[in-house]
Formats: sequence, C-alpha cells, structure tokens
Amino acid sequence: MAKARQMELPPDMRQKVLRMSKSEGAQATKDLHSAVRSLGLARKDVEEALQARCNLITSWKHFLADAVQQWQGYTTLFQQQEQELQARIQQAHAVFTTAKEQAEQSQAEAGKISTIEITDEEDELPGDQATVEKASGQIQEGLSNLTASLQQLQASAEAIETEEKSAKRPRTSETPVQDQTMEAGGEGAPVGAKPPFA
Repeated sequence: MAKARQMELPPDMRQKVLRMSKSEGAQATKDLHSAVRSLGLARKDVEEALQARCNLITSWKHFLADAVQQWQGYTTLFQQQEQELQARIQQAHAVFTTAKEQAEQSQAEAGKISTIEITDEEDELPGDQATVEKASGQIQEGLSNLTASLQQLQASAEAIETEEKSAKRPRTSETPVQDQTMEAGGEGAPVGAKPPFA
C-alpha cells in the first residue's frame, strides 16, 4: 500500500519505502542467481550420472566381448586336445593289441615253456571308457553353455548401450540460461514490475 501511494507519503517515509524496494530487488536478484546456479549444478549431475552409466555399460560390453573370444578359444583348445588324446588312446590300444597277438604267437611257437596268462581285463583301457567319454562330453557341453551365456550377456549389453544412446536427448545449440537484469524502472522499481522467473 505504501508503494502504491509513494507520492502522498512524507519525504522520510518515501526514502524508507525506496530503501525497502531496493532491498527486495536485490534479494529477488540473489534468489534468481541461486536458482539458476542450482539448476545448472543439477543438470550437470544428471549428465555426469548418465555418462558414468554409459561408460560402465560400454566397458562391460568390451569385457564380455573379450571373454566370449577367450572362452571360445578355450573351447577350441579343449576340443583339439581331446581329439589328440583320443587319437593317442586309439594308437596305444592298437599297439597293445598287436603286442598281445605277437605274445600269443610267440607262446604258441615256443611251446609250453612258460604260460603267460593274458586276461580280458588287460584288453580294457584303464578306467571306464564310457565314464571318460561322458566326462569329456560334459566338459564340452559346459564350455559351450558358458560361451553361449557370455554371448547372450554381450548381446544384452549392446542392446542396453543402443537403448541408452537413442534415449539420450541430443544437445541443442541454444545458449544456457543467463542471469536476467532488472528492467522497467531500474533497481527502485516495485517487485511486481520485474520480468517473471521462467
């Protein structure tokens, strides 16, 4: 009310109202500066958090791609070593069969000097062959499952990264919010005469 009727007030009251108007204007400007600064800091925090998550997903995607390659290499190596050992077992078995036949033939030619008992147990490979082959198959299946799981994780990481990139808003070229100066009558203008805070 005093601001609206300044001309009717005595000079000392007018000075007091003018000082109060200046004080209110300064406080409004300070509040505006504080709000804009808080908005900028909050926006920066959001962008940093989004970028940190994007970096994490990218690093995990690369880790999983490397892990898939590494385990595919391990699987191939295991299969190669398994084939080599199977061939070695077959070769050793063939040599054993040949040696057995030669021993039987030599015994028959020598007559009954001393009988060498060769039982059917010697024909069998050490350890149960079916169990060994089953274990080998389980190892190969486990390596294949592990590689498939890693590939699935890698695909999920790539999908998340693609989704993050598409969801991220592109930066616009508009200038950042600047502090607004008081208009319409200078610092002594009433608070209601200032532009609204957008």
